[in-house]
Amino acid sequence: GRAQDIADTTHEIAVRYADDPLRYVDSSAAAAFETLHRLGPQDGVVQARRAPVLLSVMVTSRLVELVVHGDDLLRSVRRVRGADAAPDPVDPEALRFVAEALLDIIRARVGADLEVADARTWVRLAAGRSPYDVDLLARGLRARSPSDAVPDLGRMLPVL
Repeated sequence: GRAQDIADTTHEIAVRYADDPLRYVDSSAAAAFETLHRLGPQDGVVQARRAPVLLSVMVTSRLVELVVHGDDLLRSVRRVRGADAAPDPVDPEALRFVAEALLDIIRARVGADLEVADARTWVRLAAGRSPYDVDLLARGLRARSPSDAVPDLGRMLPVL
């Protein structure tokens, strides 16, 4: 199935680039950014593994993966080494972008006028990395209007 395909591909890449995996990551990122630059601002349809999608959807989904798994890595490393031992691998702009993208899903479903208060807290809740808790939700999101409140999103989370 799909999980086995991902495992096989990951193993093949790990074996192929075992001598210098960081160079592979850097060159892959550079090639991806060059391709995005070459494609320009239009939001064309591209072929994903399963089906055609808009380029913006593909790029956003990949960035969500990078941010969520980068945060997973940070939390794992910090558990082993201590609270502040490892630098944060998640780019702050990418974190904010992903937080907004995940909130857009909630806005579309609920219609609530919400904004991100704490991007990392919200991403962890939306991605299912933190268990749902109304206090965490209140830390991660806030209503734009002082007369509104953040709705209970317990049945909608995680969104991923």
